[in-house]
Amino acid sequence: MAISFAILLPPARWRRATRGIRVSPWWLIVSYGISELGELCLYPVGLSAVTKLSPPRIVGLMMGVWLLSNAFGNKLAGLGGGISSARCR
Repeated sequence: MAISFAILLPPARWRRATRGIRVSPWWLIVSYGISELGELCLYPVGLSAVTKLSPPRIVGLMMGVWLLSNAFGNKLAGLGGGISSARCR
């Protein structure tokens, strides 16, 4: 995620330094692509760890907790983004 956000720094600085210049949307597409690649690498590792470390009786429950924790984290990220964008206006 840090790399995907770091990719967005140059166009943000260009936009700020030269008022009104438009930057290509490819910066955002590349940043999103790197973010998704990172998520695709992390997701199976997390599920594997959950299945290996959970007691055999509750493996299914723990996989559900893993998925719910991801959903909860995404919801918090969306709320945080909404709050920060409201403050910037």
